[in-house]
Amino acid sequence: MSDPVPSAVDGVAPREFSFTAYGELRLHDWAARAYAAGADRDLFIMVANQAAALGLSAFDGRTQGLQWHPIEAGDRFRSPERSSRPVFDCVFQSDAELPLQSAGLVLQQAVDRIGTLELERLDVLVATNSPDPRRFVDGREWFEFDDLSAMVPGRISVSGATGGLVEKVAPWLGATVEFDRAVDNGWEVRLRSASLDFLAWVSGVLAWARADDKALVRFGFGQDPGRQASSS
Repeated sequence: MSDPVPSAVDGVAPREFSFTAYGELRLHDWAARAYAAGADRDLFIMVANQAAALGLSAFDGRTQGLQWHPIEAGDRFRSPERSSRPVFDCVFQSDAELPLQSAGLVLQQAVDRIGTLELERLDVLVATNSPDPRRFVDGREWFEFDDLSAMVPGRISVSGATGGLVEKVAPWLGATVEFDRAVDNGWEVRLRSASLDFLAWVSGVLAWARADDKALVRFGFGQDPGRQASSS
């Protein structure tokens, strides 16, 4: 996580948000064989299909009243060049409050279907105001009701963060995130997990505390592959 965190966020329009993952996706044996044989199930179609199947997304208008869907996705896990990075990036569009946790959950399910994601870094770009913070309580209670003895060490940085951010988010994050100490461009932390739905939810809380219409939240788990964190 040595890359500088920009003071402003560009590259996403209002009502869009995106996830960019760095590290390694270790394909299951069956998936590796399928892709080697020419399977064309890329990340975009897997996310779009799963979101629509769960009734979470309005992809292709098949789900009425729920207005968010992926609009662009790129992946590197089908390439024989295993060092390609990022592992994937996925941009979503929403006509309502950003469903960060739902999108993160669908992404996690798509990744889990074909392999195990070992995260080195996750960038979450949020380009709209976050919802009323009372909406965060359900996520906090969901993630807190678990074994919190196996917290994942990592780092968090937020674009344009100012003093008081930790104090502002602490009541909403509860026991799911422990801020250990401030470091360059952020904080060393201990996280409930490295799952994409959890990190997406944390991003929503941090973007709200940032009190702006654009934020980049970056999670780092070390450059050494031995220090990567499994999202599963």
